[in-house]
Amino acid sequence: MKRTPVCGRCGAFKTDHMDYGRGYLHCPRTEGGTFEASYPTTYTVVTDVGTFTRTSAREYTHAVVCLTKADDNERPDQRGRWGLIGFRSRLDLAMREFDYWSERETFAELRVYDIDGRRVR
Repeated sequence: MKRTPVCGRCGAFKTDHMDYGRGYLHCPRTEGGTFEASYPTTYTVVTDVGTFTRTSAREYTHAVVCLTKADDNERPDQRGRWGLIGFRSRLDLAMREFDYWSERETFAELRVYDIDGRRVR
């Protein structure tokens, strides 16, 4: 996971600041008070099926990945491709997303990975 500095005043990372939600942080090293996070974090999950990236001011811990079903009407190079459903901030939210799409049988296969690329489910 790539960590990007957020504080122009002290050069600290987002994890070193108190998060008040909605993109506002509190800098503990200076007396600047609360300020808007100006540099979002880039999350990259490298898995055995591909690399998925998202840039956001939120913190994410898991990614839900899907394999599309092969359709005879599609071109051969577009059948059964891996794609990202979304990043989630907690394991229980990722599992809920997994269960939601599993019930609908929309995709051929679903997987959940943590932010370090280890397969959870």
